[in-house]
Amino acid sequence: MLLFVSLFVLAAGSSGTKASVPSHGADQFDEKDPKELIQMSSYFNFVLLAVCLGAAVSLTFFVWIQDNKGWDWGFGVGAISMLLAVIVFIAGLPMHRIHVVQGSSTVVEILQVCPYCSRKWSTIKTIVHTSVA
Repeated sequence: MLLFVSLFVLAAGSSGTKASVPSHGADQFDEKDPKELIQMSSYFNFVLLAVCLGAAVSLTFFVWIQDNKGWDWGFGVGAISMLLAVIVFIAGLPMHRIHVVQGSSTVVEILQVCPYCSRKWSTIKTIVHTSVA
């Protein structure tokens, strides 16, 4: 059971990271500056390259470590890699451009969709039932 919960948490965290990294990086560029607009295009290419290279390394290098050195070494090297990534990210935070979104909270906007969808769904069910009858 612990294995499945761990895999679920890993998948949820990975999907959140892969979805937020490109948009976080894109916020660092000024779209009004033509030079930075070109750099933003290159940024997306490098992000995709980094994701693909990361997958290749994880499927070759870490598997080799686990096969030849043991699972403890494989997980240890992976944990150290993630720790170094967090340290690099935190060290670079002062250099980031942070855009504060004006208006309501994103969570509030997402929660407002639920009642709207339920009202819309009941309207669609009514239209379908009256057209069938």
